[in-house]
Amino acid sequence: MDLSRRTALRLLLGAYAALWSAREASAQQNNLSGGRRKVLVIGAGIAGLAAARDLRSKEFDVIVLEARHRLGGRIFTDNSLGFPVDLGASWIHESVGNPIAELASLNSISTMVDDDSWIHFRSGLGKELEKLPESYIRTETSELEKAVWKYAKTLKADVSYAAAVKHVNNGSFAGVNRDVFTKYFLSRLEMGFGAPAEEFSLLYGSNMDSFRGKDLVLPDGYAAIPKTLSAELDIRFGSVVTMIDSSKPLLRVTASGETFEADAVVLSVPLGVLKQKRITFFPELPEYKQQVIDRMGVGLLDKVVLQFSKPFWPVDTAKFGYMSGQRGEFPEFFNWYKFSKQPVLIAYLAGLFAKKLENQSDREVVDEGLAVLRRMFGSKVLAPIGHLVTRWSKDHFAFGSYSHIPVGATDADYAYLGMPVGKIFFAGEATSRRFPATVHGAFMSGVRAAREASESLV
Repeated sequence: MDLSRRTALRLLLGAYAALWSAREASAQQNNLSGGRRKVLVIGAGIAGLAAARDLRSKEFDVIVLEARHRLGGRIFTDNSLGFPVDLGASWIHESVGNPIAELASLNSISTMVDDDSWIHFRSGLGKELEKLPESYIRTETSELEKAVWKYAKTLKADVSYAAAVKHVNNGSFAGVNRDVFTKYFLSRLEMGFGAPAEEFSLLYGSNMDSFRGKDLVLPDGYAAIPKTLSAELDIRFGSVVTMIDSSKPLLRVTASGETFEADAVVLSVPLGVLKQKRITFFPELPEYKQQVIDRMGVGLLDKVVLQFSKPFWPVDTAKFGYMSGQRGEFPEFFNWYKFSKQPVLIAYLAGLFAKKLENQSDREVVDEGLAVLRRMFGSKVLAPIGHLVTRWSKDHFAFGSYSHIPVGATDADYAYLGMPVGKIFFAGEATSRRFPATVHGAFMSGVRAAREASESLV
């Protein structure tokens, strides 16, 4: 990379967070007021790390309290199979202008372009599976989406995405194989938002901004991003926060039996943790804030990682889709071999089907995945030599994968969730109205919360 390009990247990333800037005027004012002000950051996921790094650059005393014994939160690179594979976040979406892509570039973190190449298999209801070209799926998807949004313009009240699809299917889109395609369409929608399509808001659920460019994957693991952000931070692992007392000028936070005091708190725990009321607030959160937490939804996207002795699938294709008669039944397998040269397929499961499989054993889940692969690739399918199965809704430090807007909520709720309460500042992907359910949205929310905290302490 030439010098001018690298300089431009540094300037662009600096627009999101002054992670490497000189001390700012606010830091000087902090010192003049009688010493460095203290901020506690709760959570060492991407939002918390971004906030902590930004606050530290402004010369605040910062301690990060992390419940887990690792960095990253819902970014989780597992190495137990002998190589890195991501069990949480996987992609840097729309990489042009994306601060995570810029962060990776500046720190020489390896990335590869996901060309989004597909082979789709359609269930023949007992017959041999039919391979469908990506152009067919894109055309069918586009037509169905146009019909759904045409219907949306006639609505005076919100409905679920599933209800909208059912409405248009009962009209001009009824036809042979439409049921199987519709289930596939909804399965892929659920992978994007984690939520069952019966819950997901048609009018507000997809109101989000985007960058440009291709998606990127990180062949050496996404964990390199939080590791980069964590440099020189004071992180206390195994610190499970159970109480935030903001009744006095100095806030008191109880974590694993230890009490910390600070001038401000940046709270970056997942929405699922807030919904489960794992943290007690004294005084209680305002009624509007609790109502927002209750209204918003937490989706579920699980993975089944299957390791084989060698690939038996087309190695140059990134993704394999399965159009099943059962909605949510292993609709996508991601070809990790294409990016890592490891003979691995990663299945993605969402919504109610994922929830059901979380109550089954690893062996049962793997067997269901292999049964689908045998329908797709026949006798070429080998027995796996290793596997990993996630259960994000059962993770007590996440309680799900990422946020979504169900019927009854609106996209404004992201902003309401992010509003400060006194000296408590909220961060995380669920507080990002522009980029919810993304790593870059979480990162940018951490920078925003750090700015709010620092400005409040000047």
